[in-house]
Amino acid sequence: MALPPPVPVLGEALPDRLLTAREVAEMLSVPERWVREHTRSGLIPHVRLGRYVRYRREAVLAWVEAQERGRRGVAQPPARERG
Repeated sequence: MALPPPVPVLGEALPDRLLTAREVAEMLSVPERWVREHTRSGLIPHVRLGRYVRYRREAVLAWVEAQERGRRGVAQPPARERG
């Protein structure tokens, strides 16, 4: 009997796959409830797909980096230079 293929580790095999709140919670080592609360308040970058909410791994990591630098709120893409 053949074994099923292994489940990919977060972000390894499918880097562009959107994450669930549970996966983001595991990635950040926080409770899932915390992720959902910060999503509702608009602090964590997320994608709303009808009644579902998903997260881009790169956006969440950028948000964490912004928190490290002391910036609050949702991470924004770098502003273009004004000419």
